[in-house]
Parts: sequence; C-alpha cells; structure tokens
Amino acid sequence: MKVLVVFALVLATAAAGLLPQQEPISPSNLSDVSLMEGRITNGNKASTGQFPYIVGLSFVIWWCGGSIISNEYVLTAASCVSGYSVTIYYGSTTREKGKLTHTVDPTNIIIHENYNSFWRTNDIALIKTPYISFTKYIQKVKLPAYDDTNIYPTYAGDWATACGWGNTKTFAYDYSKALRYATFEIITLQKCLEYYEANVANTKTICVKTTDKTSTCIGDGGGPLVRGDLLIGIVMNFVSKNGCQANDPAVFIRVTSYLGWIGSKTGIYY
Repeated sequence: MKVLVVFALVLATAAAGLLPQQEPISPSNLSDVSLMEGRITNGNKASTGQFPYIVGLSFVIWWCGGSIISNEYVLTAASCVSGYSVTIYYGSTTREKGKLTHTVDPTNIIIHENYNSFWRTNDIALIKTPYISFTKYIQKVKLPAYDDTNIYPTYAGDWATACGWGNTKTFAYDYSKALRYATFEIITLQKCLEYYEANVANTKTICVKTTDKTSTCIGDGGGPLVRGDLLIGIVMNFVSKNGCQANDPAVFIRVTSYLGWIGSKTGIYY
C-alpha cells in the first residue's frame, strides 16, 4: 500500500516555535497531512574534515545543505533557494560556523527551468559563488562521468552516504548544531514505487532503504548523497507522511539525470 508523501514548505520550517505547513502529494488528500521532523535522524556525528564538500546554506529564516562541485559552484535543491540571498558556510561541521563564509545574491542562483514546486520534479539548482580556494577542509566532490547516451547505472544494491544539519527532535525545532551522516543501501525504482507515486519516485530520482529509524529529513534538503567519491544524489525536501523515522524509503534527485544541465550552466563535465 502506497503511503501519502508530504512536502515541506521550506519557509515554514524556520519559524521557531511554529509547526510547518505542508503540501500533500495528492490534491484529493489535502486533509491527510502530518507534522515534519528535521535532521539525519539517528545519524552519526561527523568528524572535522570528513565531508569537506558539504556547505551549509542559510536563508535567514531557514537552512539547507549543498555540495561544492567546483571553485565557483555549489549544487543544491531548487526548493531551497527560490528567490532569496544565501549565506554559504564552508569547511565546518558546526552549523553557522564555517571556516569561510560568503553571501550570494539571488541573481547568482540558477534554478532548473522546469522545476515544479508542488511535485518537486527537477528539484535542482546551482549557486554561482566567488572563487574558493580548496583546503584540507574545503574540497569539491566529483560528479559522475557525463554520457551523452544517458546510459547510467541505477546504483541499486550499492551503498551511499548522506550528511546534513537539521532538527534533532521529532515534531520540534531543536536543530542539531553538529553535522550528522548515515549510510544507506540504494533500492530499485520498482521497490520505491511500492511506497510512492510515480510523480515522486521515477527514473530521475534515487531511493534508499531506511532502517532503525535512520533517515534524511527536513533541514537536510539540498545536501549530498555520495557513493565512493561521486555525488550521485541531492536530498529532496519531503518525507513520507509517516515521518522521517518510519523506515519508509528516502528519495533523492538523481544527479546523473542532470549532468547535461549542470554542464550547460557551468561548463563542468567529467
């Protein structure tokens, strides 16, 4: 039986003491909504320099993650960035305490032209940044090699790691100051479709199995899913209505589906 997926409005997640509003996956189920959590639930605390490619993105009243893909570009989710300036925190495992920070104007944010804020389709964006010199604590993550035939691995059965910041308690805005991470097994699209509708789980997404109440959650949106040394996914800003700790699959934007788009905007190809 497929579960209802509930989307989080990113603006609402930042208002301290308020419960977030949501948009359900199906207009026919508007009354069937649940509250949101936020963090890598039950994840491990990251050590300094363990994930030098992740950045924290502060939009004054909400928070997301992103991945450094070059000296001048950060990759994140479109649902994080729409129309607002952002302060980028580089090279730290502590929220809002980067070794380097830059504030970027919205004119330097590139949102996918076909992004749909209701369904979260094409939920991908780029941030053009000032030139950043790499250090031990600030590094880019590699993208998969571009294939103009669009024949890419599904990654099903492989393991990948996600990391991010967010709230630490269910149904509360007690965010974690520490960067947290967890490693997940990637599942097939067919398995994911047992839980979610095709508008959510499709060939442009990656689904991972979650166990022991460990998952990505709201507040982790825009952050990385990395297999080995390759960035293969972007955390999407929604969860199952059953919550982040329900052991329902977590869904990510599939980076290989957007390598051509990324390359056309940045010139970055592998």
